[in-house]
Amino acid sequence: MAENSGADSSSAGHIPEYIPSKHVPLTDQLEKDKDDESLRRWKESLLGELSLDDKGKRGDSAVEFSAVRLVVEERDAIALPLPKDGEAVALPASFELKERCRYRLQFEFAVANDVVLGLTYVNTVFKDGVQVDTSKVMLGAYAPQAKPYVYVTEEETTPDGEDVRGKYTAETKFTDDDGKVYLTFSYSFEIKEEW
Repeated sequence: MAENSGADSSSAGHIPEYIPSKHVPLTDQLEKDKDDESLRRWKESLLGELSLDDKGKRGDSAVEFSAVRLVVEERDAIALPLPKDGEAVALPASFELKERCRYRLQFEFAVANDVVLGLTYVNTVFKDGVQVDTSKVMLGAYAPQAKPYVYVTEEETTPDGEDVRGKYTAETKFTDDDGKVYLTFSYSFEIKEEW
């Protein structure tokens, strides 16, 4: 009897983890088939307003975040201070949220030099040093372009009840399919009964 090579491993209750293919830098992709006019035009159409001559003119990082905001219903947006050039923020951002308030997160970022695949937001929340929540949101794949991208998460609601009131800390990071970390920062917040 032939051994199953894993082609249908889901029938045994095991689903293999997705492994992305080897990363090929944008500069290498642009050099391939450079003498083929139709392929060159197609690649230019994928890059949008970014000229083929612009590649590599921004910083080394493929993703640079300019803003992370907490957009709360009936309140001004809260901008979280972000570290610049790998430096830590002096004090973590701190803010208050009311029980049952609705909010969204808004990320503003630029992509330079290369296509970013599987950009992911991971947020881990702690109360009294104990992990109470982890969120992971796949933001998607992004091509380099001169204009920043803006991504807004789905609406969420803060929990309610006496046991959830109090102070929290959180650690946030943005990664891609290759495991590259583009941004990490911490912040703190407090959930209160009223504003």
